[in-house]
Formats: sequence, C-alpha cells, structure tokens
Amino acid sequence: MLQYQIIEPSCASSIVNELWFLTEAECEELRVLQAITSLVTTELLVTDISLAKCIVLAIKLNFSKDPSVINAASAAVRQLFSSVFERVVQEDGMKESELTIAPQAVSKPSLTPPTLRPCAADGYRLLKDLNSMIRKENPIWLEGVKRITMTLSLELLESVLKSYPSIFYKHTEYADLLKNQICPQLVKMFAGEKEIKIISQHSASENSPSRNSAASFSSTSSFSTRPPFPIMMRSLRIVLVLITNFHAILTLQCEILITFLLELLSVENPHWENAIALEVLHKFIVQPDLLSWLCENYDLQPNSAKIIKLMVSKLTRFIKHALETAQIDEEVKENFSNSFGQAGFLYKGIFIPLHENLSAKKWILLDWLEKHEPSPVPEGYALSIAYSCLVDCTHSVYAAVVEEKSVENGEAAHKQGRNSALFASAYENLLEGLSILLEYSVDDTISEALLNCITTIVLLACRIGNSEAKDASLRILCRAALPQGYFARFIEVSPAALNHHAQVDMNGFEGSETSESSNESPNQVVAMGTICPTPTLPSNLQNSTVMLTAKNLLVIRPLISCTHSNGCHLTDSWDIVIATLQHLMWILGMKPTTTGSFRTGGDTTGSTNESTASTGVSNTVILTTAASSELPDLNAMLSKLFESTSSYDDVSLHHVIAALCKLSSEAMMVAQNTSREPSFFSVAKLLQTAMTNLQRLEVYWRPVTAHLIEVCTHSHTKLREWGTVALTTLIRSAMKRKPSEELNEEDIVKRQQLIVAPLAALSEADYIDVIFKQLDCLMNILQSDSQQLRPQLWPTIIKIVNAVVENKNCNDSRLVEHGYQGVNLIIKEFLDSLPFNCVQMLVETDAKYGQQQISMNISLSAVGQLWNISDYVRRKSVQRSDAENEKIWLVLYNCLSELCVDLRPPVRKSACDTLLQTVAAHGHALNGRTWSHMVWKILFPMLDKVRVMTRNASTQRVDSAALGASNLLVHHSRDTESKQWAETTVKTLSGVVKIFNAQRSLLLSLENFPECWITLLKYIEYTASTDNSEMSLAALKNFQELLFGRASSQMTETNANTGDRRSGTIDETPPLPEKLWMVSWESWIRIANFITTSKVVNVPHFENSTEKPQE
Repeated sequence: MLQYQIIEPSCASSIVNELWFLTEAECEELRVLQAITSLVTTELLVTDISLAKCIVLAIKLNFSKDPSVINAASAAVRQLFSSVFERVVQEDGMKESELTIAPQAVSKPSLTPPTLRPCAADGYRLLKDLNSMIRKENPIWLEGVKRITMTLSLELLESVLKSYPSIFYKHTEYADLLKNQICPQLVKMFAGEKEIKIISQHSASENSPSRNSAASFSSTSSFSTRPPFPIMMRSLRIVLVLITNFHAILTLQCEILITFLLELLSVENPHWENAIALEVLHKFIVQPDLLSWLCENYDLQPNSAKIIKLMVSKLTRFIKHALETAQIDEEVKENFSNSFGQAGFLYKGIFIPLHENLSAKKWILLDWLEKHEPSPVPEGYALSIAYSCLVDCTHSVYAAVVEEKSVENGEAAHKQGRNSALFASAYENLLEGLSILLEYSVDDTISEALLNCITTIVLLACRIGNSEAKDASLRILCRAALPQGYFARFIEVSPAALNHHAQVDMNGFEGSETSESSNESPNQVVAMGTICPTPTLPSNLQNSTVMLTAKNLLVIRPLISCTHSNGCHLTDSWDIVIATLQHLMWILGMKPTTTGSFRTGGDTTGSTNESTASTGVSNTVILTTAASSELPDLNAMLSKLFESTSSYDDVSLHHVIAALCKLSSEAMMVAQNTSREPSFFSVAKLLQTAMTNLQRLEVYWRPVTAHLIEVCTHSHTKLREWGTVALTTLIRSAMKRKPSEELNEEDIVKRQQLIVAPLAALSEADYIDVIFKQLDCLMNILQSDSQQLRPQLWPTIIKIVNAVVENKNCNDSRLVEHGYQGVNLIIKEFLDSLPFNCVQMLVETDAKYGQQQISMNISLSAVGQLWNISDYVRRKSVQRSDAENEKIWLVLYNCLSELCVDLRPPVRKSACDTLLQTVAAHGHALNGRTWSHMVWKILFPMLDKVRVMTRNASTQRVDSAALGASNLLVHHSRDTESKQWAETTVKTLSGVVKIFNAQRSLLLSLENFPECWITLLKYIEYTASTDNSEMSLAALKNFQELLFGRASSQMTETNANTGDRRSGTIDETPPLPEKLWMVSWESWIRIANFITTSKVVNVPHFENSTEKPQE
C-alpha cells in the first residue's frame, strides 16, 4: 500500500498506533520494523508524535530477545534518524507552499522553538532527546524510551553531525543546541565526575575567564575517571566531526576540546589514549584551512591559548617521551640487526619500527567500533603517527601560506599577517621534533621526508621574512650534514668553549665514534678525513680524524638544493651555510680549482672497514665507493649554487660575497698562526661568484678585489698564489668582456679604470711571485684586449711596469726582463695610442729600465728604445703645441744625460751615442729659451757628474764584470775604471762640443751665451790639464773644433782644403763675438802653460760651474 501510495495521510497515525500494539504484544517484530521504516521514509506521512512513536518502536526492538530483530532494529534506528534529518534538508530547499504535511497530533509547543518549520522541529526535538539519552536522562519527545546503549547514541550523534552539517549553519536553534548542550555534555564525559561550566559563545566575550581557564580543565580529570574505551573512542570521533565541520560556530568549544585532546598525550595516560588522540590530531593537521582558522581565532588573539603552538609542542614532547620510554623488543631488535633495510628509528640501541602507509584516512583505534576493550597498540605505532603528524603539519602550513588562493587587495594584508602568525606558532617546535627524528632515523626514506620538511620550513621562512626560523632550520641542516658534534664544536662555537672541549676530549672525535658504535648505529661510514683548520682549532685537535656517514652524505644534497632555491633570501645565514660546505669539502678531500670546480684528493676504497682503518697520516682522506660516486654530482651542484648568484639582487649578492670574504679571512688567520695548509674553498668560490656576475661588476668589484689584494700580500705562499691567480683571472675576464651597448664612453672609461686599479695595487706587494703574475696579466691584456683599452688607462699601465724597477728590493733578473717586455711591447705597438702625458711617463720608465743594474742587455735595449721614441716624438710634433713638444724633448734629453753617467761603460757609451744622434737629428725642434735650459740643466750637469766620477775612479785592474763586460776579455787600454771613465769623458765632452757647434746660431741668440761659452771652456781646460794623455789630447781637439768647426783639423794637411772652403762644401761655424775670442785665447794660454810647464796654472774651479747666471 505504501509502495503504491494508496494510504491516506490521515490514516498514518492509526497505522502507527496499531504497530505500537503489535510491538507491545511482541508479534511480527521484523515486519513491524519494515513497516515503520517504510512509513518514515515515504514522503511525509508521519510527523511529530507519530514520527516519535516510530523511532521509539525501533529503539525498543533494538533490545529484543531475537538477535535477528536486534540487528534489524539497529539498522532501522540509524535509517530513521537519517530520514528525519534528510527531511530537514529537503524542507530547507522548499518553499512554504510546496510543503504538504498531514495534520496530526502536535507535541507541546514548549518543546520546539516556534521559528522552526515542521520537519526542522522534528529534527530539533530528536537531536535534543538524543543528547538527553547520552546524559542518561529521560527523553521528552521520544516518550517511552527506557534505555538505549551509550555506544549507539554516540554513533547516531556522530552520523547526524557528520552527514548534515548544513542544518546547523542554516538554523541558529540547532547551533545553540550544539553549543549549549551537546558540547558541554562531551566535555563532561571527558572530565569524568568533575563538573565543568561552559559559558556560551553568545554570552561570553573573547576575553572571558572561561576561555583562559579552558586550557587547564582536563588536568583535574585523571584517566581512571574517564569513560571506557568504546565511549571514549566514539566521543573522540564526534570531537573530530565537531572541530572539522563546526569550528566556525564553536570557537570557545573547539579550544576546550582540542585542549583535552592534547592532554591525552600526557605520559601518565594509557598508551591507547595517546595513540587515539594522535589519530584525531592527525585528522586536524592535514587540513590547511582548519589550521589557518585555529591560528586566526586563537594564536592571533591576545588573551587566548596559542592552540597551534601548543599542539605542535605537545607532539614534540610526546616524540621525546616515546623515544625515551621505548621498550626493547628482542625479536624486532634481532631481526633489525640482520637487516638494515627496515624503516624506523634507533634510540640508544633500541629500534622502534615505523608503521608504513599511515595516512589521515586510515585509522586503527578510531575504527575499533566492535571492540569493548582496547587491544595492545603495536610497538612504535604512536611514534609513527606523531612522525606523520609533524610531516603533514609542515605540508599543511606550507599549503596554508603558499598555496593561498588569490584574494582581493583588502584581504591580502590580513591573510599575510595570519600566515606569518601561523608559521611563527608552528616552526620552532616543528624544527625541534623534526631534528630529533632525523637524528635517530635509520631509513633513507624517512630521512628524506624529514629533510624535505626542514627545507620547506626554510622556504616558508624566506618567503615570510622570518629570519629566526630561517637561521634555525639552516642550522639543523648544517648540523645534520656534518659528523656528530662537529657543527657545535668547530663552526658555531666560542674559543673558550672549544678549548673546554679540547681538554675534555683529547682524542677529538674518537669518543663520539665509539659512542655511535655502542649505540649500534646502522649509519655506514663513507668517508674519513681531518678537521678543517679554523682559527680557534686547538693544536691537539689539528690531526684528529672525523668520519662522514651515509646520512651525512644524504643531507648534503638537500642542503645545497635548499640554499640554491632560497639563496636570494638567506642574507646573514650565508655564513653558516658556506662554512659548513667548506668543512664538508675538506673532509671529503675535494680540493678547489680556479674554475670553481673541485678535484678529489682522497683515496678510494671498496668497503667501510678499509676506510675506517687508517687514521695515522695527517690530512689523509679515505673515501668509500659510495662516497666517491657522489662527488661529481656534489661538484656540479656546488658550481650551480654559486652560478645562480647571477639572478640575485645586489643586496643578496653582497651577503654572499661578505660570507666568502669572512671565511677567507679565517683561512688567512689559519695560515698565519698555524703550520697547516688552510682551505682555499672561499677564495675559489669568491672567484667563481665574481666571474658569474661580471655583467654588474661595479656592484661588487671594490670589496672583492680589496679582499683578494689582502690575500695576495699574505705570507703563506700557496694562499698568496691562490689570491694572485684569482685576482688576475678576474681582471683578465673583466677586460675581455665587452661592455654593454647602453654604456656611454665615460662609463666605459670608468669601468676599465675600476678593473685595472686592483692590478696596479699589486705593485705594492713585497713578493716576486705576485709581481710576476701581475705582469703576466698585464701582458695578456695588452696582447688580447688592446683594442678595447681607452687612453685614460695608459697611465696606470705604465705605472705598473715602472713599479718593477722603482722597487728598491727588486733583484730578480726574470722579473726585470718580464717588466721590460711590457715596456718594449708598448713602445713597439702602442705609441700611437698613448696620450701625450703618457709618452713622457714612458720615456722616464724606459730610462729607469736603462738605469737598472741587473741586466746589461735590457739597459742597452732601453737606451736604444729612447731613440725610437725620439723619432716618434718628431713625427707627431706637428700635432702638438710647441710647449708640449719642448717638454717631451727635455725629458728625453735629461734621461739620456743621466744614462751617460751610468756605472757600466757599455751603457754610458750607448747613451752618449744616442744623445748625440738625437740632438743632431732633432735639436732644431727646441727654441732658444729651451736650449738655455738644456745647456744649464742637462748638458753641464752631465759633464760635472762625469768629471766627478772620473776623478774618483779606481786605477786598479779589476775583472771584466766590474767594468760591465761580464765574461768578455777587456783590452789593456780599458782594464781599469779610470780608463773607462776617461773614455766617457772624451765622449761626453766631444758630444757637447759638437752640440755647441751644431746649434751655434741658436745659442748665440741667448743672452747668457757668453757664460755658456766660458763654462764650456772651463770643462775643456780641466780635461786638457789632467794627467791622462787621452783626455788631454781629446780636449785640445775639442777646443780646436769648438773654435773652428769640424773642418779645422784638416786646414794644414792639404791646400785642397782651402779650395773646398772657398767653394762652400764644408759647413762653416757662425763667427764668435770678439770678446769671446779673447776669452778663448786666454783659456788657450792657460792650457799651453800647463802642457809646457807640467804645472797647474790657474786651473778652473768647478764648484758652481753649472749654475745658470742671472739674466
């Protein structure tokens, strides 16, 4: 009849009454259940009191004597409850006019709020009575129900809350019932006999004392007064539904319920309570939106419990306790000792297995609905859930912070603040728990999952800008990548603490290794090396060996990858990261190269036993095959890490450079204070970082090159070599890089000057090897990049080659030769490119190479180059003003005159010849005033110096080397210094006389020409009056040539000369004034008297002979 809808609605109540009588008579109980179910589920035939009677009948039949009836009644009760609330949902979706309900007897109006429609009112009354039955009170609407099992009541309540959450949000009456009756009843059940007063959310403000007292309520309840397992388990399932589905309307109640859950994790509680609480917490933690809500409503509120922080801290404390109280399972331990492949944790020799395939959807305790007592919880199950909670909590925080859906601009700031608070509440305890689990993990899969969580926290810290979280998480990674205790002892430690460690443990790390073996750690040793030298490392630990395990090696990859991904945000954290990488590379024996890569310096063995056996030799590195196979990948990852700095902003790049410079400074201190070779990791990576960022070298060039210059001047040979190679390589690469097209000429000049300045600064170094590499770099630039050199760079370049001979301590022939190669190259290839002021600098520099006393050949070549320069100056004189031309000529002549008095005869001879040739060829380029300067400031001082040197020269015979002719035979006429200087005197005096004759017309125009003439006659008189016949004869010839010109010596030899003079084929010297003829005659008389009487008569006095007379 119900199937074909032929029952009138008015008959429904009569049918229900008849079914009631049948039940009372215990007749056809199964058919009664079928009829009841059909009546309730078919449209709206029964409502209000009739509906209540149907439900009461089903509940009564649930206590029948027939098991089949009991099972059917249990199912019917669940179906009836679902139908009632299904009606509410349908009613909410219908208009008032569309709802047709048969008129039936109505309950007392006081039982139902008048605002509810019929179906909603039925559901309200049913839910209220269900809660009364849970409180073990008599129901009002379900009149006649004498008893019902607590487990069934809780299951029904869970079903309603889980399946129909929309009802509670649509009807405030339901929400009030949930807050004021259902939640307090749950709390009362958890608290045992203690009565807990809960103030409604509506009547209590956010700052209500009840909120603050909620966190401590459960401490008054001992586990002995709590409900038994079936009730507790079902209650917690309801708590899970309440917090998951109704947290938005149960703010205060959620705090209380979560606090109770966390109390279940206390060590005093039974193991099954710990486990079941963890299962519920795990369900919360995997919901990012729920975590965000909890943070916003609790952690962000000033007077509220910090739920997120409390939750994670409880988990961490539980993990510590679970490890410390773990019981030794002999069977598990025996199996584990035979196979290292089982996942789990090893704490002080006790293995705790990890239960795999755990997820928030798969429960154990929460699904034990059929059990009346808790079964023994598997060993390690609770720790496994706690492990999953920490891992999933990390991922949920990440999802809440990073995977935030796009929001309006107005909400962005609010959500950003909430995300920061969520992360701040969780990270500290998360890191603590993750680091503990990582330390005792014995499975790579577990370790990788934990490392992934830690690197995720680094990412979040960088994105949010939480520097404390970033530093803490990176420290955990660095600590895990190094041997046990290494990070705290040698990277992040004060000198006092380190000395304390050294006194306590004289054997370095052997104590910790022994401890590891006693704990039966399965971590395989894959590498053995020494401690990387640091400034604070005590001498008794310098040769101590340390061992890297497979887990250490496993951590290195995430550490590098994490740094690579977040490098632009690490700021000051780069210090510990780079220091850790340096120590790791040292222990692994990976030696840096100037290209930024590494080469392996350790031996490779095939087994761990072999690698751990040899520790006798300092700096010995032994690697297993497992470690060796990882080195190429680590090398590539490190290179990519520092190459990625090209994408950093300027501030981030400076942080990287500052960290590398700091580490390099420590290496310099190591090299200065100890006998051990320092690590070159920082210098190599500083070079690689600078090379990678050459496109913006202006940003970092000064601090990088300034530090490298410090390294270049260090006393440690190899460190100095590294610094010099790094600096010169960087300069060469920077010069070869073509400037951007956006730069104007001024910017290009500044850029090149910036690049070359550090190269010039190396000239101040006191080490020949540094200067040698400096010159190599300069030659490379001149030979490879000369077309890009701007004129403004030439002064710096010339100063570099000049500094080689300026250094008084320079006595290395190879260095002088190398420097002169640069001078020679500039003169031959770049004279046309030099600015005028640089030509003058080049002349002076070339003259200094002529004056150096180390290499005769270089001196002679330098003198010859001055002649080439003079030709160039003459060719270019039309392009410059007379003043500029005269200035460079005077510099050139002055340099030649200084070379004319060199201590080595060949150099003097070459200089004299060059000077005469130069003046003869280009002397007419000087005007009269300049000639006056040349006579008084260049020529006469030169004659004065020659006179002094000749007078003081030794007359004793010496070997040829002292005379400047090493390994050569010297003629007897030149076998003393006195004879050599006599020759120089002849040459210089003859040269000056020829200059006077050649430039007589110009010199006669000088106002002080008489003084010049008299001074020259004095030099001739002095030379003619010496005891050296060669000098006297040459002086007489010079006197004759000065008066009569070059042809005068031939006047008496043949009459043909007279004809020549008349025909004008011989150069005639301009006539002298009569007064000067008389002066010359008097001078001749004095010379003649000396020669004929062999006594000095009025020999000229030369003390002030070269002073220019006042005009």
